[in-house]
Amino acid sequence: MWQILFAGMRTYAPYVTLPIAAVIGAVGFGIERSIRGREDTTPSRSSIKEERDERLLEQSATEDATEVESLKQKSFIPRTILDRTKPGRFTS
Repeated sequence: MWQILFAGMRTYAPYVTLPIAAVIGAVGFGIERSIRGREDTTPSRSSIKEERDERLLEQSATEDATEVESLKQKSFIPRTILDRTKPGRFTS
């Protein structure tokens, strides 16, 4: 008798555990929401890309676009492959 019961539980476990997990999750969500309240939710922030674009726009507005390095110096080309990832390489 126990073998038949365990075989049935093993066969129908996904069909039984999914609704139970959904009910437990919904109850937990409701409890957490009532404890935390709606006012404490995190306000929406701008994305990293938007912050970067704004920073680059401000930086380009403060720089003088007529003062650039000479192309004859070729300072933008790394001497070795290891100089490519050197931090602070492209800052002026």
